[in-house]
Amino acid sequence: MMGIAIGNGALSRFEQFNSLMTMLYYRGIYGHEMFFCAALKSTVQRL
Repeated sequence: MMGIAIGNGALSRFEQFNSLMTMLYYRGIYGHEMFFCAALKSTVQRL
């Protein structure tokens, strides 16, 4: 029987990197200011 695992799995390297900051924030490794500065920086680089 085949299936997919439920959890913090990643479908590609891009998706894994894209979700890294969110995962670190919710686990308490990054604080509020660091999270939003990193999120803003990645958004600006994409534009």
